[in-house]
Amino acid sequence: MTKWASNDQQVLESIPLEERAKDMKELNLEWDTLPTERALGVSWFVETDPFGFRVNIKDKPCTRHGILLVVSSVYDVLGMAAPFVLPAKLLLQDLYRKGLGWDDEIPCLHLSPWQAWLADLLKLSQLSVKRCVKGADLGEVVITEIHHSCNASHCTHGAVSYLQQVNSHGQAH
Repeated sequence: MTKWASNDQQVLESIPLEERAKDMKELNLEWDTLPTERALGVSWFVETDPFGFRVNIKDKPCTRHGILLVVSSVYDVLGMAAPFVLPAKLLLQDLYRKGLGWDDEIPCLHLSPWQAWLADLLKLSQLSVKRCVKGADLGEVVITEIHHSCNASHCTHGAVSYLQQVNSHGQAH
C-alpha cells in the first residue's frame, strides 16, 4: 500500500516519502498546514480531522439528463449527504413518471424546486462530520451501545445509527 496520509506527525515521519500521499511528500511537518485529502467523494480535512464535501457546481441544462449529472456529482459512498440529495432524486423520479424525455426542458412546476435545491447545493460544503466517534473529554468508556432506527414512506426509506458511549461517571456521548 502507498499514498499514505495521517494527521499525526510521528506517524507521517515513520512513512517513507515515496509511500506518502502526493500532497504529504513536500510538507514541513513542523510548520505546514496539513492538506485536504479526498477519497470516494468525501473530503478529509486532515488538519482539523473531520469529513466533509467540496462542492463544484457545473452549469447543466434544466433537463432530466442535466439534473442527473448534477445529482450524480455528489458522490457520497458513506451516505452522509443522503438526506440532502433525496429531494433531487425524488424530482428525477417524478419527471420520469411524467414521461419527460432525457433532453426535454423540465416543466415550470418542477423548475422552482430544482433551482432551490441547486441554490442549497453550496451549503453541502458546510457539512462537517467528526471522524473520531469518541467524545474528546469522555475518558474511559465502560458502555458502548448502537441505537438503530429505520422508517419508510410511499416514496423512500431510510435508516440511521447512533453510537452512544458512557464513561465510568455516567456521562454519555
